[in-house]
Amino acid sequence: MKKLHKLILLALLLCSVWACSDCEPISDPGNELVLSFIDYEASLESGSLVAKTMAFDSIYEVEKQVKIDLLDSNIYLIPLPFDRLEASYVFEHKETVDDGNGGTTEVLVYDTLEVNYQRSLNPISPDCGFYEQIQNIRVSNTTYDTIGIFTDQTTSNDTTNIYIFL
Repeated sequence: MKKLHKLILLALLLCSVWACSDCEPISDPGNELVLSFIDYEASLESGSLVAKTMAFDSIYEVEKQVKIDLLDSNIYLIPLPFDRLEASYVFEHKETVDDGNGGTTEVLVYDTLEVNYQRSLNPISPDCGFYEQIQNIRVSNTTYDTIGIFTDQTTSNDTTNIYIFL
């Protein structure tokens, strides 16, 4: 009887260990766009994308006034709001222009970028739940002349979603 009791206890222990599902961390695509600035003329000459370093005084999301940080010399991580399916950003920088009197002056320039996107919940497993992915990223309005969408969904922080050609 003791042997049977130990055998049943061992079987229950094995079943409970086997039934446990360890939710391994997945590569969460996050809620950030990766934005890169490209030198248009240099890219045409070289035949490949040439990064352009920008000196922004400030980058921020209009509604929440969230300031954006630089990831690399020309790459920015742009957080997308969780409570909306669109966002507007302002890129503030100085430019030197002709003042009309033979000299130059510095002016503050405000460029804008408005994006729309959708969210989807993707299952991991019945035990581990879901992760959220941002998809169908579109630029709805901008003051920049040339924009290219490379990847229209968030994948990781090292894949550029939007290229801005200057």
